[in-house]
Amino acid sequence: MSDALIIVSNSGLELKAHGTPDFPVGYLSPHLSDFPSACVKPHWHPEIEVIHAFEGGMRILVNHENLYLKAGDCIVFNKNVVHSQEMEQEDCRYEVFNFNPVLVYSFDGSAIARKYAEPVFESTTFPFCLFTGGGAAHKHVLELVERLREQFFGEAMCREILVKNTINELWIEVYRQFSTQTVRPSDSKSAAQIQRLKNALNFIYEHYNEPITLDQMVAACYANKSEFCRLFKATLHQTPFDFLLHYRIQQSLPLLCRPGLTITEIATTVGFSGASYYSEVFRKYTSCSPTEYRKRILSGTQI
Repeated sequence: MSDALIIVSNSGLELKAHGTPDFPVGYLSPHLSDFPSACVKPHWHPEIEVIHAFEGGMRILVNHENLYLKAGDCIVFNKNVVHSQEMEQEDCRYEVFNFNPVLVYSFDGSAIARKYAEPVFESTTFPFCLFTGGGAAHKHVLELVERLREQFFGEAMCREILVKNTINELWIEVYRQFSTQTVRPSDSKSAAQIQRLKNALNFIYEHYNEPITLDQMVAACYANKSEFCRLFKATLHQTPFDFLLHYRIQQSLPLLCRPGLTITEIATTVGFSGASYYSEVFRKYTSCSPTEYRKRILSGTQI
């Protein structure tokens, strides 16, 4: 394997698609030594990520907190959380699931979304959930991850529904940990800021394929322009417009796997004015053109 296991933009946004638009669940099972310098550089993405260590261990940095994940441990990263992995004394063989949060709550505004998903996604004190120590929750999560793997690669009837149901069971364990955490009073201001940022992100997620202005993003989060840009830069380490471009590129990746679509069609579908600008931005963040990316993906060559 190569460093193409994860395609990351200059700001850390992971660009590689997880799954497909109609089944947004991705899976990898690498060794940490497969990556350059045996580490996965800091990155983030709008999907939930689950890592389960098979053998060895790894050092994980998440939101400036150092953790050690040993064989048998499992960690779940919240959406849009910056995290990285590095090897210490021995290699680590592990598996990774990434899934779109919509699989947890089905649709925006639902009771499940309001009660069990959005509070977790919007929390500033819950960047990850670690399952270790051999307790009941840890054992149950390991059973669920094993079942998820079998269902993901299986050919059972209603395979996608089975995978979604197992993800929901896993989320119940995540929510149980979330609901028992102690929320620090000093986080109230930060929580309000994150809520504004989430409003802006949701606006981008819903309208990324339309012409979007900075003023529209600011209006979506009920903040003034300077505060909004400062918050965006401090939290996501990039400007709002850079985030929009990165997200458009990310959304275009699965479309490049469809040979029936032209580059121009893909560009306009994800919000670019045309193929030329799309190709320019694509090359800037991935070091190859959309056409080159498509050829390598369709031929099975590592990016």
